[in-house]
Amino acid sequence: MSGKQRTSTLKVVAAEILDFLMVFLIGRYVIGAVAGWFGSGEAAFSFADWQGLALVFLIVAYFYLLSRTEGGTLW
Repeated sequence: MSGKQRTSTLKVVAAEILDFLMVFLIGRYVIGAVAGWFGSGEAAFSFADWQGLALVFLIVAYFYLLSRTEGGTLW
């Protein structure tokens, strides 16, 4: 047998979903903390200004940079 076996499609899809959720939630928290929204009466995160673009950039950069490594993404 060869040294590498194919992983199942379900595992790959589940890993991608978990990666997206992880980056979205952690990125949303970090961007909200940088913007200083925690502790105020306002919403913790909104896509109104630069925050939404920063989150989209963070998600795209995460998948692009980690897909270029040998191991892929974290999950």
